[in-house]
Amino acid sequence: MEGLEGLKDIDTQRFVGIENMRRIVKSQSDKLQKGDSDQQYLVFTRVNVDDLAEIDRARNKIGKGTRMTHYTDTNLLIVKLPTAEHESAHGELAKEVVVALAAMGPKLATYEFHFVGATTFRVRGSSKEADSAYRPRSFRPNKSDWPTIVFESGLSETLRQLRIDAGWWLGKSSGAVNIVIIISIKRAPQTLQIEKWELGPRTGRRLTLRST
Repeated sequence: MEGLEGLKDIDTQRFVGIENMRRIVKSQSDKLQKGDSDQQYLVFTRVNVDDLAEIDRARNKIGKGTRMTHYTDTNLLIVKLPTAEHESAHGELAKEVVVALAAMGPKLATYEFHFVGATTFRVRGSSKEADSAYRPRSFRPNKSDWPTIVFESGLSETLRQLRIDAGWWLGKSSGAVNIVIIISIKRAPQTLQIEKWELGPRTGRRLTLRST
């Protein structure tokens, strides 16, 4: 099933309402923060478009900092739970990019490199939120414009899913997203694995991906 390729070992939960979802998210989030679990994703089934709108309205009640990917054809919702490590990783690396741009010219860092955060981007059949993303303000001035660079981070157990996330951004945007940086975090010993993903040469009618 689309969306579950990197999450086959995770049990799915049936969506039965906001309060039940809030309890499930809180329980797993508490385990993550305590270090009792490295499962950063939750999967909910039977989430239709109306349910998603209700979930969006109750986002702060369900859990701040969650990132969501929704597949309308299968009514599948993937919820990514925040951790201190993953938030710090994509935030700090993005800050390094800003510093590098400032050295090229203050306007690039302060005006052109526009932060779009976890804005939801929708295409036919699915929608997704990044950990953080940026677009050039002059060339892409509209709120609905795709970012040019996206950051996705997660614990090392989610590396396969992070790579699938990179493929979503590059493929669904048809190349409007130029680069996806994924950061895989290992808690013990403390290490980072950073990969840069971009579109490769087209093979026939198919887009290919490549990483550095």
